[in-house]
Amino acid sequence: MIKKEERILLKRLLGHNYTREVGFLLRLKKISSRRGTRYSASMIRRVFNGYAKNTEIENAILQVYATRKQRMEENDELKNTILGLGSEEEKNP
Repeated sequence: MIKKEERILLKRLLGHNYTREVGFLLRLKKISSRRGTRYSASMIRRVFNGYAKNTEIENAILQVYATRKQRMEENDELKNTILGLGSEEEKNP
C-alpha cells in the first residue's frame, strides 16, 4: 500500500497525469483484473491514494515514476550539454 509520504513524493513528479501511462503499462504487461478486464483509471487512482491495495498497480506506478525520473534527468543532462553548463559536482568539488 502506498503511504502518505510516498504519495507526496510520487505526486511531485507524476502530477495529475499518470493514470493513462500506468494503464498503458499494465496492458503492455497483460495485467488485468480478476474478471479479465483492464484496470480503470479510478482503480489506479484509488491505489495511488491509498484507498485500495494492489501490488501490480503499485509496481506499475513505481515503474512509471522511475521512467519519468530517468527521462527528466536525461533531459537535464542534454540541456546542460547544449547550453554549455557543467554539472553541480564539477562546480563544487
